[in-house]
Amino acid sequence: MGVIRTIKLTKEFGPVAAILDVDIDITPGAITGFLGPNGAGKSTTMNILMGFISASSGEARLFDEKVSVGNARARQDVGFLSNSASLDKSLTVAQEIEYFGHLAGGYDRNYVSELVDRLGLDVTQKIGKLSTGNYQKVGLVVALMHKPKLLVLDEPTNGLDPLVQAEFNKIILELKESGSTIFISSHILSEVQELCDEFIFIRRGKIVAKSTKSELMMRSRDSLTVKPSPKQRAALLEFLKKQGINYKVNQVDLESEFMKYYEDDHA
Repeated sequence: MGVIRTIKLTKEFGPVAAILDVDIDITPGAITGFLGPNGAGKSTTMNILMGFISASSGEARLFDEKVSVGNARARQDVGFLSNSASLDKSLTVAQEIEYFGHLAGGYDRNYVSELVDRLGLDVTQKIGKLSTGNYQKVGLVVALMHKPKLLVLDEPTNGLDPLVQAEFNKIILELKESGSTIFISSHILSEVQELCDEFIFIRRGKIVAKSTKSELMMRSRDSLTVKPSPKQRAALLEFLKKQGINYKVNQVDLESEFMKYYEDDHA
């Protein structure tokens, strides 16, 4: 059974095609990165998948259920984080979580308490007083609170400091181990490369490449020089060891490989 599948998915806003003939087939149980610059069509694709806007043509399916505006059944096992989440600024964090928990038909309070602690969120604060990072944390808790079979996360690390990003990564990997499928958008490869098993690159509304992490690294191994941060370096070396790939200290720059898909000849 397909978890996420789109066929020639197209969305036009007037004369402009925000996405065009987008074909996606997500591997169940994998973490897939949906990568591209701002305005490439990532959010539009995700909003169609969630049934918030309709496609101009083509088809989108979640768990083999056709997605349409108003079809809540298609997304009942989905946790979603929007890059423009709208929360009630008059409520406290605790009240907002309780509200969304009620909409979901209940939730595991112990698990939510754990998420709140791990992300460093003060539930007594008013939503309207939160920083960008803490606002994002509330959205993450709401998306994760019912341990969904599928997570669709649009730019989930926006506003998070490095320590919280690292904890977020751990949480996502735990959900993967429990059987969840995760679809993450980002315009910064370095923020998701540790997590993802495979990548889909989108530019100007079109899919320009698809690759597993191993394939991406193998294509780049002979000619790239990397200057990773300490965090990136440790993750890359650990991955290479697990894959049994021989390397030298100046081996692989995934970010450079990523940027190839932004060149004009991929338009």
